[in-house]
Amino acid sequence: MAGWGFVAAAPSAQCAGQPLAFQTFFGPVVASPGGLPVQAKAFTNNTAELSAIAAALRWLLAGQLQPQPVNILFDSTWAANQVRRIWRPKSHRHAIVATQRLLDKVGALGFSLTWHHVRAHRGHFLNEAADRAAAQGAAACRQAV
Repeated sequence: MAGWGFVAAAPSAQCAGQPLAFQTFFGPVVASPGGLPVQAKAFTNNTAELSAIAAALRWLLAGQLQPQPVNILFDSTWAANQVRRIWRPKSHRHAIVATQRLLDKVGALGFSLTWHHVRAHRGHFLNEAADRAAAQGAAACRQAV
């Protein structure tokens, strides 16, 4: 089982490099037709990272924010480059295309996304919070079985 997680942080509230206000979101990677945030064919770190990006894009589409500049921090170059169409999919094509469509919708609403790579497991506050959230998503999936 695998889980996904992302963090939504208030961009202007910074204190010692850590946001004062943030919210975490998490869930299991779903390997079934119509699965959310996207249908995965396997429970892997790649499908978990892709699911986290899709969930964050769905959150933006849900109307929590007015269209504005948004920074997306990611540690999976594979997932971010697939979604941004920098790399062509060789696997998980259905989930990648579904996430690309979400990205297109977010852009059409007027959000301006800037993507920033952060190194995984190097103590970046928001990345570590997202990793903890993903672990919660995986744990919730195991408890449901």
